[in-house]
Amino acid sequence: MLDKNNEIILQNDDINQDNRNSLIDVVIPEDDDYWIIVNSYEAQVGPYILAVCDNNATGSPACDQLVIMDGHRSGNVANSTP
Repeated sequence: MLDKNNEIILQNDDINQDNRNSLIDVVIPEDDDYWIIVNSYEAQVGPYILAVCDNNATGSPACDQLVIMDGHRSGNVANSTP
């Protein structure tokens, strides 16, 4: 996770390459802009699901604007539930 000045504010290394259902739970900044960067192993392709939630139990959205980009396409998701 990077802040708006591209400084690292949080880093989680991979959990386990064989764990297909890995979940990383982090506390995100309350009132700021930030980047969450996720990459796969050795350029392998999905399917992958990235959910940025306020509460994992309810899946409520955690941000006003979420921009999702990969090597082939990008998209904006505003107040979307996973």
